[in-house]
Amino acid sequence: MEVALQETKELLGAIAPTAPLPLAVSRTSDAAILYCNDLFGLTFGSLSTELIGRKLPEFYCEPADRQLLLAELENQGYVREAEVQLKKTDETVFWASVSMRPLTLEGESVILSIFSDITDRKRAQEALRRQALTFENIYDAVAIADTVGRIIDWNPAAERIFGYTKAEVIGKSTEIFHSSSEQATALTHEILYSLRNSGRWSGTINFTRKDGSDGVCETTVVIVADEFGKAVGAMAISRDITLVKRSETVEQELLASIHSRARQQAAVAYLGQQALMESDLSALMDKAVVLVAQTLNVEYCKLLELLPGGHAFLLRAGEGWQPGLVGNATVSASTKSQAGYTLLAGESVIVEDVRLETRFSGAPLLHNHRVVSGVSVIIPGNWSREDLARGERGSGGEGEIWPERNNGGKSSPSSPSSPSSSSHPPHLSHPPLVPSL
Repeated sequence: MEVALQETKELLGAIAPTAPLPLAVSRTSDAAILYCNDLFGLTFGSLSTELIGRKLPEFYCEPADRQLLLAELENQGYVREAEVQLKKTDETVFWASVSMRPLTLEGESVILSIFSDITDRKRAQEALRRQALTFENIYDAVAIADTVGRIIDWNPAAERIFGYTKAEVIGKSTEIFHSSSEQATALTHEILYSLRNSGRWSGTINFTRKDGSDGVCETTVVIVADEFGKAVGAMAISRDITLVKRSETVEQELLASIHSRARQQAAVAYLGQQALMESDLSALMDKAVVLVAQTLNVEYCKLLELLPGGHAFLLRAGEGWQPGLVGNATVSASTKSQAGYTLLAGESVIVEDVRLETRFSGAPLLHNHRVVSGVSVIIPGNWSREDLARGERGSGGEGEIWPERNNGGKSSPSSPSSPSSSSHPPHLSHPPLVPSL
């Protein structure tokens, strides 16, 4: 027996100094430290020789933790890597894993305890836990994709913003958020180029939700790297700004409308002043068509006067037309022309695309200038529909505004209301063309 005890003591003496972990041997009866190695002393902030005789429970932040370990030791015969909070001799708290084994040394029951400082690991775990909580609860959408663009993680905010559950998107390409594959490809190339050059990309993305509705988000994409710095994927953080963009659009449209109305009212006021000052009716008409074209930002504007007999209109004034046409060109007054149709209808007529129009055919004047869309309005005079049917000449006319020349496009011009004047007024207090815009 004595030989065995001596061998045990010698074995501890041989192993302890070279053991890679802090260890201590304590009496079971009173927990007094009988032996500890230098690493134990270093871990607890003191020389190992100064710790001999100290009671191990002194180094536990919660004495109850040691009691639980002793109960486990008694039941299982060992304790393996139990995590507890300990404190150094200066009261500094740290996390450690503890493994315990019962031994008999020189006839006494002792416990061999091996410690490992796991403070850094616990901090990392806590950081990961906080990150996980943030990931799950952050208001912004967070999506993580691998190096080939397949989604590997997806938080609840992303589900709310894009409409897809996590199960529906895992393993899918990010192209599912775009209605156009060309748009998705172009955006992917742009993001990859930025990631390769600066490690991040930020911008606004138009996307399509699962239900087919469109949205806008502000997105930042950053590289996800492993512990060796190798890129293993990318993380996108997105904030839904759809409502903000809609509000901005409404605000911009409202401001544009206010500015447009202000310009139009100023034009009306200016033209009214000119009507009071101008004694030449033709000059006033010329000013009117120029002012209307400028105010509405269109290429063409013309004023047609119904000729005697009511069979044709004379291009009395115009803006944008080829030289020599104003004062000479005529347009049919039949209902096959827009001008004649407008006069008979007694109301403004809007043409979205002359090429697709079925109510009447476009006049050669329009086709020769490659006009596509426009609006025509009546300038009231002293003619009536009965007069027009009899072919009698009244003192009325028709004004047309043509904003688009390009055959590839079209626009919807604003429709000015009919002015309360005629082409032959008894005096110039009422101008011949004053659109109320």
